[in-house]
Amino acid sequence: MRYRVVILPRAKLRIRQAVDFYLERSRSVDVASRWLNGLSRELALLAESPERFPLARESDAFDFPIRELLYGSGREKTHRVLFRIIESTVEVLTVRHRAQHDVAPDEL
Repeated sequence: MRYRVVILPRAKLRIRQAVDFYLERSRSVDVASRWLNGLSRELALLAESPERFPLARESDAFDFPIRELLYGSGREKTHRVLFRIIESTVEVLTVRHRAQHDVAPDEL
């Protein structure tokens, strides 16, 4: 089964903020572009088999299961892509740095 991947506004904002961070920190469009292009490739994997990704540690706090995809453009996985599966759709809820606290229901 192929899933439709929808990136919700909050996730788009968080992605934009991460790109801005990498651009500011590295002062390199290439670094920021590599991060974004790599993330885009990883998000495309969600269309194929999203259920292969584990439940997020905070999933029990929600009324629906939340899964996570770990992503990083280097050796370390620095970001967590939190998503849920609704029938044939994958909703990307948010993207968070791994150092951030767990997401709470009122943050989505």
